[in-house]
Amino acid sequence: MFKHRILYNSIQDKIISGAWYEGMLIPSESQLCEMYQVSRITVRRALKELEDQTLVYKIQGKGTFVRASIKDVLDQQYDVGVENTIIYEVLEAKKIVATSNISMVLKLHKGENEVFFIKRLRFRDNVPEAIVNTYYRVELGSALISKDVHHINSLSLISEVAGQPVVKVQSMLIPVNPTIEEARMLNLSITSAHAKLRRISEFPDGTIAEYAEAFISSDDIVFSISSWGKRDPSLLEGN
Repeated sequence: MFKHRILYNSIQDKIISGAWYEGMLIPSESQLCEMYQVSRITVRRALKELEDQTLVYKIQGKGTFVRASIKDVLDQQYDVGVENTIIYEVLEAKKIVATSNISMVLKLHKGENEVFFIKRLRFRDNVPEAIVNTYYRVELGSALISKDVHHINSLSLISEVAGQPVVKVQSMLIPVNPTIEEARMLNLSITSAHAKLRRISEFPDGTIAEYAEAFISSDDIVFSISSWGKRDPSLLEGN
């Protein structure tokens, strides 16, 4: 990986984690050179790309500031191909008894036996591309379903409803064949290979905001999934 992309990713991680927040003046070019042991050209290339992605902005004579909120960055990462029209159809929305696995992932307290389950079919330009199953604590899920769940991805809604940002997202992408139901709903061959996404989102205090499982048709789209948190500084060594 090019040095400027490593620096870009590191700064993006700081913005996503909330360590570098909206409106904050980030370290100067010379400070970044020292912090990451890279050249000024590398720093300028990374900052230029961050600026092109509207994550930061410059004020002449003052420095570079964080532009993006956590919501903006999560939207950019999750809704790939923003030039396309993405809508969701809600298939199910209800309280269900939590399985032991869901209880563990959501870190439910003793006595919390139910979760709120929302199943949505995601369309891109009117073509079905994903089936998304999400699990929330009952209070949060009940509030979410009253919002615009047809047009906004759940990470944006969570931040709005909870009144606090999602600061960490851990994702796992697994190649799978569709089930009969998934193949039928997305018009796929049952023998074709696609992707299963498992995602856990957290609030600043470590409380789990959402657990999502999605089957994604990968026939006609290109997508990327990131796991965010503090980057290991050792990754920069030797570059």
